[in-house]
Amino acid sequence: PKAKILFDDVFDYFSWSLNASFDAERLWGGVNYYDVMPSLFDWWVYISRHGYDLDSLKQLMEDEGITDPWSVFLSGEYKTIMIFDKDMHRAEMGVWPKILGKGINLITIFDGGFDGLFPIYYPKIYPEWFARTVIIQPMNLEHPISENFSRGLALGAYTLMVFNETEVLATGVDIVRKGSLGGALIAMYKNELQAKQVAFGDSNIFEYITSGDYVWLMLYYYYGLNLPLEEFDTEEMLLNLVRCSSNVPPTISISLDRKVYEESDNISISITTDKEVRVFLSIKDESGETLHQWSFKVRAGVTPLSFTLPETLGLGRYTLLARAIDEFGDYGETSATILISDLTPPVVRLIVPQNRTILSGLVEIAVFGDDKNFKEGILRIDETRMRSFQRGWRNFTLNTFNLEDGQHVLAIECYDVKGNVNYTEFNFIVDNNPPILNVLSPVNGQDFDQGNVKILWATYDRGSGVRKVTLNLDGEVHVFSGDVSEFLVSVKEGVHLITIEVLDNANHSTVKSIYFTVGQNRRRFLFGSLALVLIALTLAAIIAILKKKTI
Repeated sequence: PKAKILFDDVFDYFSWSLNASFDAERLWGGVNYYDVMPSLFDWWVYISRHGYDLDSLKQLMEDEGITDPWSVFLSGEYKTIMIFDKDMHRAEMGVWPKILGKGINLITIFDGGFDGLFPIYYPKIYPEWFARTVIIQPMNLEHPISENFSRGLALGAYTLMVFNETEVLATGVDIVRKGSLGGALIAMYKNELQAKQVAFGDSNIFEYITSGDYVWLMLYYYYGLNLPLEEFDTEEMLLNLVRCSSNVPPTISISLDRKVYEESDNISISITTDKEVRVFLSIKDESGETLHQWSFKVRAGVTPLSFTLPETLGLGRYTLLARAIDEFGDYGETSATILISDLTPPVVRLIVPQNRTILSGLVEIAVFGDDKNFKEGILRIDETRMRSFQRGWRNFTLNTFNLEDGQHVLAIECYDVKGNVNYTEFNFIVDNNPPILNVLSPVNGQDFDQGNVKILWATYDRGSGVRKVTLNLDGEVHVFSGDVSEFLVSVKEGVHLITIEVLDNANHSTVKSIYFTVGQNRRRFLFGSLALVLIALTLAAIIAILKKKTI
């Protein structure tokens, strides 16, 4: 059997006198309604047909010769004990803790506004009391059982409204019959052994159920609608009381795709349950406060789920609590810890006008750093920290005159509060000075015997480098690349002028001019030699003349 149920049919009654003996000391009295109204217990057969082994306390005591019904209650043989009584206050104070303390479930039915609840198990007495149930606005809209309930769910074929706080129910709803409106209440409680008590009754229930640990439900009826008795399925309701008392709470587990997420990240989980349930998924902070909650129905098995973390969740550690609640209000829960951290470094950008790599003078640059958890941006030149900046675009003036000509690195680093860093750099060249030019050959004013002359020069630019060399020889222009340093020319005798201009990549230039001659020294030598010959000839002639005169 699904469960062994003990039905206390040894009970007291109030106004329905059937010549039964009354003995409050002998548990609930001594009436056996089998002997009085056999049809009264049609519901018994109905429950048994659904797989529950239901025993009569009266029959058991008579068959076994038991005189102490408490020994039967506390034997541990039965999973659930059903007690019907209007005047339960005569003995309940001692028996409830003992029964529940044994891990045994307890169904306690009080005077439910029906003069001893006879209509519960014999509806032919007052058929007008059992008509269609109607939905009223629940006082606690957040409780899972109160959401989207329809006929046939939860405890019987009736709409159930749920209230967590007894005092709200007691002061907010008057269930004493007024005109054509009335109702009954159900309170459920579970102790540390997971033994459950399901209590049914009307306003008299508050004489016994006062703890805030109970979950409250309510059945509401309209009277006098002259509907068929089938509209009120008493047997089904009692069966569901039994189901509720012996119901096994659902099990639930969750698995995460990972443990660490970013803000507003997508999260994927798998939820595994052993029955169809409504799942309440909550995100709680470290203080236990619920920050966000979702609810949805799942079938037995594995249910994948994806959602986006709320934007309001900042960095930190959170608990993802999953509670599965079945149709009887029993629940199982599990939790997992998630860490919302900043795993993505800040966005960084660096803009130099026209993306120039050769800079001179004053240059305007723009830097950008962005992150939801931005902490600081740092501007460096050649690894030397120049200044810091905050989130967003920032403009700076770079004075290249403070830097030597040559290669440099402009870099920005941006940090967030979690230590993530992003970096970008810009390699540039500073060139504020013209190139150096030395003309090695010919030397200024040098004379050559022949017209074949090699022109040699040397250039150097520390900054951007030499782009071209322009050589002007007697008005004839020759252009060379920066790595060329010689030029062989053939010129006529005479004086020649050379002008060399060196241009670097920053458009700085240096110009030098020299002159050289070809054949000028040889001409002077010939003229001197001829003069010497003429002088020698002249002297020779004079000497010859002088000799003749002497003779």
